[in-house]
Amino acid sequence: MEAIYAEVSRVIGRAVIVLKSSKRIVSPQMIDYILQEYEDQEKDKRMLKVYAIARKIMREP
Repeated sequence: MEAIYAEVSRVIGRAVIVLKSSKRIVSPQMIDYILQEYEDQEKDKRMLKVYAIARKIMREP
């Protein structure tokens, strides 16, 4: 499970870097949007789980 959370942290971090480098607002909603874009392109079942967990975290109040 620890490996999954390392991947979750990595994909969230990558989304933040994409937003910052394109000078866009970094917010949970924007991170979730970027993660959804990546998830839609993903085929690997393990990574789909990683994106689902990351998106759930970003949508938590």
